[in-house]
Amino acid sequence: MTDRDYATRAGVAVSTLHAWCRKAASPPANTRPTFVAVPNLLAAVPPGPAYRLHWPGGLSLEVRTGFAPAELAALLQLLPAL
Repeated sequence: MTDRDYATRAGVAVSTLHAWCRKAASPPANTRPTFVAVPNLLAAVPPGPAYRLHWPGGLSLEVRTGFAPAELAALLQLLPAL
């Protein structure tokens, strides 16, 4: 397809098409490529400390730092039923 045919199909003047092509072919002189630091969201985070409780019969419970005390209390009340 010629420039004229493409410009006609796009609804622009040939001179406009040529100006766009020149602009796209040469980046502005006053800009430099820059790099942006991006945090590694996939980095492995070591697990925090944990408390491990073992009951006779093989039942065990592991609680990591940050577990809500009220939730832990409720969980411990359910354990005798297991």
